[in-house]
Amino acid sequence: MIERESFYLLYNLSYFLLALFVIFLSLKFYFKGVNSGLSFNSNFLFNLFSLLFIFLIGLRAYNVGTDTINYYRYWSNYSNFEFESDYLFYFLLNLINRLGFGFQTFLITITLLYFSFIIRGLKILSKNFYLTRLFLLFVFLSFFFSLTTSINVIRQGLSLAILFYSFIAYKNLKINKKVFFFYLLMASFTHITALIPTLMFFIANRYHTTSPLRLVPLYFLGIIMAFNNIGLLNVAPFLENILQNDKRAVYLDVDFELYEVGFKPQFVFFNTIFLGIFFLIRKRLNNTKNYNIFLNYYILSSFIFFMAFQMAFSDRWGLFSWFFIPVLLTPIFVELQKFYKYLMPLSIFLFLIFIYFNVYD
Repeated sequence: MIERESFYLLYNLSYFLLALFVIFLSLKFYFKGVNSGLSFNSNFLFNLFSLLFIFLIGLRAYNVGTDTINYYRYWSNYSNFEFESDYLFYFLLNLINRLGFGFQTFLITITLLYFSFIIRGLKILSKNFYLTRLFLLFVFLSFFFSLTTSINVIRQGLSLAILFYSFIAYKNLKINKKVFFFYLLMASFTHITALIPTLMFFIANRYHTTSPLRLVPLYFLGIIMAFNNIGLLNVAPFLENILQNDKRAVYLDVDFELYEVGFKPQFVFFNTIFLGIFFLIRKRLNNTKNYNIFLNYYILSSFIFFMAFQMAFSDRWGLFSWFFIPVLLTPIFVELQKFYKYLMPLSIFLFLIFIYFNVYD
């Protein structure tokens, strides 16, 4: 297994190597134009880096990540499996345990599942736009939630990875509705909070003709309400009754000592910066139908995120919007004829985001 210090060192070095390739390519396109072509097999590198991160995260030591050590304690004290929310995740954990495999096998299995859904989603996006997948892997790994959802909030991370693939496949491959609902059930039985982004996606898809500009006032209304400490606990007090006997009830405790509740300007700034980037991208697209759906979803999920500021662990609500930032950035990295001049600045910007959250912070 890879011990804590070695893990973070190897993870950062692996990302820096990936970033080096991507920034080199983006610089080449910036100065020589999109017709300069690729100087190496990017699909090979995509597969290589995918396997590198899968094995690195899957072979981590038990003290790497809060959830890792928590599940190891659960694993060590295992007695009888009982049906509960997040049934599918715990069923898999207990199945591997009862089959006589070690905890490391469980970590590798979960990591493989997590990345398999992410990679399948990225492949759909790259195939749809006929260009490299290496850029898209770089985009996903650049954000802090990529590592967080693979070692710190594992259940929710796997659930969101399933939604990530299912939403993309549903809109780009037009997969059968029964298959789509099967994936949604998988996500919900992995982590019950999957029902929230699922509902928002259905709303965004149902009203796909609604211009995202019409939802911008709702976005800023959410910021104003959150600043005045108005949120989910005010407009939906029934959450307390729903979670009364659930372990997640601690999220509603405004006096929770380990988490600072209240308005978080850093998250508002982060989401708003990318909202502006998305509207700039949308302005240059010819076909905005699918893009509008995901952008409307982003605005709705951001609004819900702001409404959760008065609750503990509100950053986990932020994952509903953050996880789909790579989807909305996709056109810049795959429609190079239109966006190749923006590729280099955005690549460097994403690299700096990684530095700030994973190295400096």
